[in-house]
Amino acid sequence: MQAGRQSNVQAIKFSALLLLCLLTPLLLVSLAPAPAPIYTLWDWANVMGYMVLTLSLLLFVYRGRARSFPAFSGRFFANLHRDLGYIAMLLLTGHVAVLLWVEPLLLEHLKPSAPLHMLAGLFALLFMLMLVISSVPFLRRRLWPDYHRFRSVHALFAAVILGLTIYHVVMSGFYMNSEWKLAVLAVVGCCVAASAIRRERTVLLSGIIRIRNSAGYSHMITYCVTLLVLAASFFALLLQQAE
Repeated sequence: MQAGRQSNVQAIKFSALLLLCLLTPLLLVSLAPAPAPIYTLWDWANVMGYMVLTLSLLLFVYRGRARSFPAFSGRFFANLHRDLGYIAMLLLTGHVAVLLWVEPLLLEHLKPSAPLHMLAGLFALLFMLMLVISSVPFLRRRLWPDYHRFRSVHALFAAVILGLTIYHVVMSGFYMNSEWKLAVLAVVGCCVAASAIRRERTVLLSGIIRIRNSAGYSHMITYCVTLLVLAASFFALLLQQAE
């Protein structure tokens, strides 16, 4: 019973952290100077886009290796990395699909003559689909029998996707429309890069008492928090439109 209580506490704390991470960029872009809302589905599709940017950054923080928080088993972190990747792919696909549905003229931005930042977003989607599909275990084992080679290629693709996503967001200039917002993004990017480069000391991780049978918490936390943010943002946009 004590272990179950500890698991629930850790899950709640990590859920709050993930929720904060997903909400922060949405709050950031809504601050002045904030662009006028267009209509609900359009703005909601862009919410998905900024969630993809956040998840892409988080994937470099939670790379499948155990960290000091939460105190879950190593399998939890492997599941977490995979789940965050799946969610990022789904949201990026949704971002593009919803925008094309509400504004079919955006198909022009899928042509070679499209602005470079729009092509960057398109290539980010294509590369992410390739990355996620090639990471499915039975395909991964066939494509890259050498796991270390897979990790190197995987990391390279992930870095390219993150770079394309940031370029797409920044050069679009619609929400990231001030120097201070760009400065915040730069600081966050540097912090994530530092986290990806730095390895937590073994002595730090070895002193943590891991909670067993905690791998399944990843699915519950990631998908529930994502759905909560999507639902909350959609209804917030509806209320904004009704004013």
